[in-house]
Amino acid sequence: MGLFGRLLVVFLAVGIVPVGVTGAWFLRTTGRAEENARFLHEQLTALAASTVEDTVGRLNRGLSFVEDLERLGSKAPEKEFAILQRAASATPPFILLSTLSLDGKERVRLADVAVFKSPELVDRSGEDLVKRAQSTGRLVLDEPAIIEGRPALVFAYPLLDGRLLYGAFDLAPLWKRLGALKPGRAGRVVVLGADGRPLKGSAEGFLPPTWRPPVRLGEASGWLADIPAPSGRMVGAYSGATSGDWRVMSLQPRAEALSVGTEFAGRAAAFMGLLVGLVAILAAWFAARLTDPIGALLAGAERAADNDLSTPVPELAWGELKRLAVAFNTMIGRLREVQDLHIERTLEEKSRVDALVRTIPDGIVLAGFDGRITFTNASAAEMLGGTEGTELSVHRALPAGPLRDLALAMLGRKREAGNAEFELRATAGTEPRQVAARGIVVRAERREVGILLILRDVTYEKEVERTKQNILETVTHDLRSPLASISGMAELMLMAGQATGDNALGEKHRKRATVITHAARTLSHLVDDILDVSKFESGMMTLDYKPAPLFPVLEAVHGLLSVQAAKEEVQLRLEAAPDLPPLEMDASQVQRVVQNLISNALKFTPSKGTVSVCAKRDHDGVLVQVRDTGAGIPADKVGKLFQKFFQVEETKVNAKARGTGLGLTVCRMVVETHGGRIWVESEFGKGSVFQFWLPEKQAKRDAKPAKPA
Repeated sequence: MGLFGRLLVVFLAVGIVPVGVTGAWFLRTTGRAEENARFLHEQLTALAASTVEDTVGRLNRGLSFVEDLERLGSKAPEKEFAILQRAASATPPFILLSTLSLDGKERVRLADVAVFKSPELVDRSGEDLVKRAQSTGRLVLDEPAIIEGRPALVFAYPLLDGRLLYGAFDLAPLWKRLGALKPGRAGRVVVLGADGRPLKGSAEGFLPPTWRPPVRLGEASGWLADIPAPSGRMVGAYSGATSGDWRVMSLQPRAEALSVGTEFAGRAAAFMGLLVGLVAILAAWFAARLTDPIGALLAGAERAADNDLSTPVPELAWGELKRLAVAFNTMIGRLREVQDLHIERTLEEKSRVDALVRTIPDGIVLAGFDGRITFTNASAAEMLGGTEGTELSVHRALPAGPLRDLALAMLGRKREAGNAEFELRATAGTEPRQVAARGIVVRAERREVGILLILRDVTYEKEVERTKQNILETVTHDLRSPLASISGMAELMLMAGQATGDNALGEKHRKRATVITHAARTLSHLVDDILDVSKFESGMMTLDYKPAPLFPVLEAVHGLLSVQAAKEEVQLRLEAAPDLPPLEMDASQVQRVVQNLISNALKFTPSKGTVSVCAKRDHDGVLVQVRDTGAGIPADKVGKLFQKFFQVEETKVNAKARGTGLGLTVCRMVVETHGGRIWVESEFGKGSVFQFWLPEKQAKRDAKPAKPA
């Protein structure tokens, strides 16, 4: 059964079954007029009482915001107003909501301007309703009143901190619904208060306000067959409302209630048949009006799910369904615009990426985890001797050696990324090229889809680097002899003058000879550093590893540089225990590291500053720290300190002497050759801490210790 059939059955059940059951029951009892009248009135009073209960229940549910007021407290009136606004929006029958302070005066007020003309806050401390709520501590409902022609139920609700919630609840909808429950042409349903008199607005024009039932309505419900009233004798039934002292009474003139003609049954049956037919027609029409637009929307949603955004749904419905169809078409139109724009941008971006990938000098190779190469650009095809974009296996396309090993390791999920360098000949008889490769695993939407290899021809860079290195080594090597001669001659001149005791050179020439000696020594140290760096890089530097204590090395450097520190008014402290474990090391090279670090610290530490040298056992080795109170190093320069010839521009102005930019590089190479590691911690403007760690045994040089805390 389709949606139309299901809705039609539901509507028929909801509409026809109650009508048919009520009509059959009513027709069966038409012969007993009084019983019929009693049954009718009892049903009406029960329905009216239920209607009253619904209204009171809605009032109670609407008061659920009282908890928000109690949690808020009395210190935020503007937040109280926001809570009252939300409550009035959720429950429209509230035509007045206000909070009263402990003295009964309104703090915040929210009122229907059509009923309460004045926006001014009101002092309600003298109202009996307020006093009763304050004394009892419970919700108090007043008798309904007529406010600006509208019936309303006024109430007061005490809060935990002594404040009161004061409000008025519109009863006009309730009276209207009760007015629709008329028994016969002249009957009426009225609501009686605790004193038995009609509530205001409930029986206007039907009963005088002073009228009371002939008997006290003590039972929950009942039937009165003869009731005196100003308009004549009446019959009626009453029922109590469980939420209060109100009574609902259904009244009808006795003559009308008990007049049953013989033709009533036929007329009633005809009316019931007509009513059933009308309900069936309306149910079919209403079901069609609902299912047709819903079916159109469903078809449109299915087309959109299939990526067909070209056909809008018909906007033939009514009310919210028509608005839904309009909104759906608007959404589909915007989705189509976004889709077109996305496709256009994707194609444009793809063309750019394709142009970039195919023309960059670096080779790019993509391969799936099945071992098939899915893409190669022109540079990669030229390097590997293949065809651009041709699908080949990794074994056939990549040459044997480091590149293929790297690719196979990543395809086997043994590595996430890696680097490789190798020689490559494009064709026989050509010069070999040096190629550097970088491989990574490619992921898309949280899954691995393959590997990416980036090939870079570094032949020219290697040649340039090798040429620079050769030139540098040659120049520095050739400089050693002249520098030694210059330094020796200058020192001989100074020594000759001192030995003879004469002043043959003169004070001016003696100072110049001293400057020559110092400059020659500085250049000689630079040449030595350059040559040592070259030896380290080429693997030709040999170190003499012997077990030796570290403390004498630190003590010797401390004694050597103490004079320089005192001259510069810097406090040089040695904080190391003499019982440090012996290290397997080249003591002269380690002393060189310590001397370079302390000299650097003295160079950048101002007068009255401090340089501390600490050493302690750590991770099966010894940790040495050189701490200064100098200028510090910017955070973006810390990672470059140990590179060749790198100097921090920001601290040059604070240096007491110019450096060569190779001292820290030599330190790094010596420490790493010993199997240790070196690093720096610094804050610009607050000093630095240079640290290095050396293992006790050279057998553990591959073990990289964690950075000490």
